[in-house]
Amino acid sequence: MRYKVILLSLLSGILFWACEDSINSVGTGMLPDEDRIGVYTDTIYLEASTVKLDSIYAKTVYGMLGEFYDPTYGSLKSSYLCQFYATSKNVFPDSVINNTIDSTVLRITYSSYLGDSLAPMEVSVYPVTKALDKYYYTNMSLSDYYDMNRIWGRQGYTARNLNISDSVNVANIYRKSLSVRLPDSIGRKFYNEWRKPAPNAFGSLNDFVKFFPGLYVASTYGTGNILYVEFTDIGVYFNYLATAKDSNGDDSTYVASGASTFNVTKEVIQLNNYRSSNDEKLLQPSDDKAYVKTPAGIFTKITIPIPDVVKKMGKRKFTNAKLSLSVFEGDEWEYAIGYPKNMIVADMSLTTKLLAVNPDSVITFFENKRVADGKTSYTTTLGSYAYNFGNISAVIQNAIDNAPDKNLELLLIPVMTQTSSSTDYSTSHYLYPSGITFKKDKEHLKLSIVTTDMDVEQLK
Repeated sequence: MRYKVILLSLLSGILFWACEDSINSVGTGMLPDEDRIGVYTDTIYLEASTVKLDSIYAKTVYGMLGEFYDPTYGSLKSSYLCQFYATSKNVFPDSVINNTIDSTVLRITYSSYLGDSLAPMEVSVYPVTKALDKYYYTNMSLSDYYDMNRIWGRQGYTARNLNISDSVNVANIYRKSLSVRLPDSIGRKFYNEWRKPAPNAFGSLNDFVKFFPGLYVASTYGTGNILYVEFTDIGVYFNYLATAKDSNGDDSTYVASGASTFNVTKEVIQLNNYRSSNDEKLLQPSDDKAYVKTPAGIFTKITIPIPDVVKKMGKRKFTNAKLSLSVFEGDEWEYAIGYPKNMIVADMSLTTKLLAVNPDSVITFFENKRVADGKTSYTTTLGSYAYNFGNISAVIQNAIDNAPDKNLELLLIPVMTQTSSSTDYSTSHYLYPSGITFKKDKEHLKLSIVTTDMDVEQLK
């Protein structure tokens, strides 16, 4: 009994020391020799490099539009291809006057923007000419899917609506949008198809996307900002005869204005295209910096020398491994994740985090919308100029058990997690433009491990 009490006290101490920012070597020299249990701390020095993935998984209904330049991270240009959703349920009324469509408009609604709000920009819209493939990786070539010689609409804009007062703009209490006038023939095409007897293109989603494959929305002028697009839809406007009760309770007919809306939804395909420059500069070997740039697919790779860990441990038991990664402040933070200004949507269940995951697991992790399990993958948020992952002993112990002679690699990837009742239930790539610069000198790139002579399983 006396032995177990001492061991319990020591284990409580280990947990306490593991939570401290500075872990010192500890022991049990005051105990009798037969009850002495050693607790040890060691430092493992890591390596870091900047790597670029061939592509990232970007299945989303959100889009980005525009071009932005940062002196550290380079430029990023964004556009997207999208289909539209339609059903046979009340798309048009039966009483459209003279069967005439007044106008057709593409509406782009955005929740935020990055860069100069007054930079002059231009958006152009082109027809998609064939069915979109369900391939959501960013290395997909989009040029085969649209006709760049047939422009359907063009509109200049600034990210900030100058007709909105400063107070309203700062408060961010209105929804920002821009509109691009499309040919009226598109609206008439929708209306005429809807009037046909069944079966027509409105009978099913597959029939409709064959009938209307979609649009390519591209930035064609200006460098200064990128819009984070939450909604894209086509509005078809018309006048129709409506009825209402008059003061005598009788039906009265009048002319009303109406619109049918065709949205980009999760049921259809949206393909995002990102073009990034200055990547070669970020990928050059550096003695003191490692970079992350989204959505360009540039991430920091951490290498943990498992043979060194095994050598330090000897026959001792592994109890804790604390990983904290420091970032540069000041000019290196021209744009970065983690700050409130970059909360890109109003949905409070979405949180920006940094994921540490094995490179071999990246594809299945995002395609299956997995969440960090604290054993093979970890997430954390930005603290005081550092990302603190806490205890990552599980993934290191797994590496020791399976390949003690091989190094362990972890990719650091910005992600957006969706949370319900404080529990993450899906994870996706963080697609908003962002950059992180990690410190990779010896002082800031190390792992603190805690080991003990006694196997904690003996307590059970």
